Amino acid sequence: MSFIVFLLFFFLFHSSIIISVVSKCSKSFECGRLGYLEFPLSNSRGCGLFTVHGCDSVNPTIQLEPGGQEYSILNISTNKFLVKDHSLQSLLDTNSCFSFINLTLPKYPSISFSFSPNLTMFECFNETYKSERGRYFENYLNYTCSLIALYYSFPTANVAPPVPNGDGLPSQCHVIQLPVKSNYDQQSPENVFDLFTSEYTLEWNLSEQCSECQRGGGQCLTNDIGEFECKR
Repeated sequence: MSFIVFLLFFFLFHSSIIISVVSKCSKSFECGRLGYLEFPLSNSRGCGLFTVHGCDSVNPTIQLEPGGQEYSILNISTNKFLVKDHSLQSLLDTNSCFSFINLTLPKYPSISFSFSPNLTMFECFNETYKSERGRYFENYLNYTCSLIALYYSFPTANVAPPVPNGDGLPSQCHVIQLPVKSNYDQQSPENVFDLFTSEYTLEWNLSEQCSECQRGGGQCLTNDIGEFECKR
């Protein structure tokens, strides 16, 4: 009799462990006005690829990487969310030259990011090469901010196409992309900072490896050396 009781206890104990492990990362979770969200979003550390905070508040936020910047989520759809970048807004409000830092997004082996709408610009330093740039950026709009010279054109403008990246660029120049207002190509503001916005759409796309892992009941992770790992 005692042996049967032992087996029953053993079965119940280990079943509870299995259930707790399986249910640790729920398939979806409720997040206030945003409704139910699911992978790759999560509200628990160790689940999903990026974490949503403040689901009980009016303005939930999201972190795209541990310890990284938090963005306010204004709206969300299947694989896109409209965010507000408060750090960028502070720079734009003060017409800071640091506004023209390339918007970089985290890189993961299991997911890729893009943002829109955006404007490609050419950021150049060192006035020594100013005459050389004139040949490359003829007919481009330009703006000087401290030691930075910016060259850009609108897609609808009747100008030469952007110069190629890499070896084709003049010395001390590189390509940057920044979020712009949706009607930016229909206006020519006196203040170039008025072109840009801190509210833009972030889109994510899972890799085929991660999609297969998810369909098989696994969890997409990044290991210690930055490689994809499917945890089952």
